[in-house]
Amino acid sequence: MEWNYLGHAGWLCVANGLRILFDPLLEKTHHGGVFEVVPRRTVNVAALRPDFLIVSHAHTDHFDIPSLRRLARMDPDTVLITSDRLVEYAAQRLGFNKVHVAQSLERINLDGVQLLTTPSYADAVEWGMMVEHESVVTWNQVDTIHRSPMDVRTTVDYAAQGLLVPSISDRVDLLLARWQPLCEIAPMLGEKSAFAHKSYGAVLDEIAAARPLAVVPGSAGGRHVAPFDWLNHFSHPVPMKRFLADVRSRVPSVRAFDAPPGGRYVVDRSGAVFEPRGATQLVHVEEPAVVTPPPDEWRPASIPEVRDHNPWNYAPGIARERCARWIRESLAPALAKSYPAFRVTEPLSFVVDLRFDGAEDVYAIEVSSSGAYVRARFDPHWDLLNVISGSQLCAVIEGRACWGDVLLSGNLRAFERAYAVSEQGLARANVGVTFLYYALPYEESFQHFVMHELEKGA
Repeated sequence: MEWNYLGHAGWLCVANGLRILFDPLLEKTHHGGVFEVVPRRTVNVAALRPDFLIVSHAHTDHFDIPSLRRLARMDPDTVLITSDRLVEYAAQRLGFNKVHVAQSLERINLDGVQLLTTPSYADAVEWGMMVEHESVVTWNQVDTIHRSPMDVRTTVDYAAQGLLVPSISDRVDLLLARWQPLCEIAPMLGEKSAFAHKSYGAVLDEIAAARPLAVVPGSAGGRHVAPFDWLNHFSHPVPMKRFLADVRSRVPSVRAFDAPPGGRYVVDRSGAVFEPRGATQLVHVEEPAVVTPPPDEWRPASIPEVRDHNPWNYAPGIARERCARWIRESLAPALAKSYPAFRVTEPLSFVVDLRFDGAEDVYAIEVSSSGAYVRARFDPHWDLLNVISGSQLCAVIEGRACWGDVLLSGNLRAFERAYAVSEQGLARANVGVTFLYYALPYEESFQHFVMHELEKGA
């Protein structure tokens, strides 16, 4: 079995003559141009020739519609396997003839190659996947979230039965591990920027629990591009080189390999062999491959102001009018409808601070049991404050972007001090800090974005 690294979360697995392509991101950027793949590379799409295509979940660095469109046009008979009904719908719209939605812990037999979807305990609909051939097992965790090392052991023990490879209880031959304790949205939500000792320690404990013989960092290459590149000093607190050293310290018997695009990992019963340039016919690296993807330095010291970069080139006044109407006609009624669930008896003040190029619009929405009242002013006694780039809010409203793009770009900041005080003390209100989502829920905004992307390329 061989695994060819294409960059970020993209892998081409070749086993028993079958070619299985994981989470293809063939473009140079993702999340609406907020991130780029590092090191910069070009994928030789014609050389991939996948028989099966795996989309683990519906985040745009794994579920990239332009990439799927290219693959569908090349071979619509490629079988696509996914966790998510939205991905299924998009794949069918793009022209794939065979799409299968697999549940967690589902076993799929591909002519001697066994697949097993492995559970994630995140809010997202997602899974990882084990691939077995001739009693050799690779576990591609992708973005899998575990609650404890016990979850890892439960999955591995189940796989020993589900894949009919009892020895997997003693080892996973190759683990493509989730590894980076991402902190990119912490400063946007008013959270502390301290190093996440607990969550990073848990990552290392979970890797140890899998008892791997070899480890490669999965989803390894990405950085923010200008004008969002200030976030590179926040989002990746552990350089890859340091992670590899930490894995070797936590599991002294393990072989921990770098993850350069164009690298190949050949796995058999004798172990894993790393060929740093074994897959260069699939990937052309446009800058020197680096052991530690930028940023090399974690410097969570200062956060710049929200700026409006207007990549959609909205005419002056258009975005401002569109956002103002949405706040009055959609957001305010949605907050009023949700007020009983906030568990307060006094009014709450929600402030939306819109930043445009050369202008700032601020709206205070007072919400109570009587409804919602909107005023064009800043309320210094706010209970919740959302600051957002005006053009990006307009793009989300119109389906040109989704909330994830705005949040990950650093251009949505959310803060709350919503509470009620009584003789019994202080009780925190039951209200979401990113309150803009009340008018357009996160998942709904992503669905609108997907529909826009499908229509755009039709």
